[in-house]
Amino acid sequence: MSYGNSVNGNSDTWCTSHSGNYFSIESDYDLNSYEVRLKKYPGLQVVMTTTASKGQNTLNYMLSQGWYTMEARLLGCKNGDWVTTGEVEAVDCSSNYSFSLTPNPATNVVTLTLDDVNTPDPRVPATFTVAEGGKYEVQIWSETALMKKYTFDRPTVDIPVSDLRSGRYFVLVIVNGKKLTQQLIIR
Repeated sequence: MSYGNSVNGNSDTWCTSHSGNYFSIESDYDLNSYEVRLKKYPGLQVVMTTTASKGQNTLNYMLSQGWYTMEARLLGCKNGDWVTTGEVEAVDCSSNYSFSLTPNPATNVVTLTLDDVNTPDPRVPATFTVAEGGKYEVQIWSETALMKKYTFDRPTVDIPVSDLRSGRYFVLVIVNGKKLTQQLIIR
């Protein structure tokens, strides 16, 4: 299965702010009917279930930001087993904010850099202008639980992660009412 957005040309993410999200089912089977369900991290709650066909399908569901996994199964006389087909990130394609995590994977400390792009001229460096006194919240989630929570007032911060077990986590940044999510691997 592959994912993308035909409006902005993203081939590996979906957008939360406009239409154009799609998923494609590639299969060796001649069957045309599949059931797909979308689950959202953390917690893997089912947020959508629909039927789909082989080839490209439009995703007609309003997404919130974050990571999702999609499962599919064949429909027929006897429905097939659910198969996880991959993961995809839903991003706010209209957001002025972005952040990076380095290194990723991390072992002891990860550096978070928040960018606030408030200028239409790409030749001018991005500025950091966060409302609400310049503060923003950072949460680190396992697949099912909140592990750490911080409030910062600087665009670049070091976050200790040596106490986290090896595995996959999700970093949620809440800045000026916008939510941004990235995956973080701890080794």
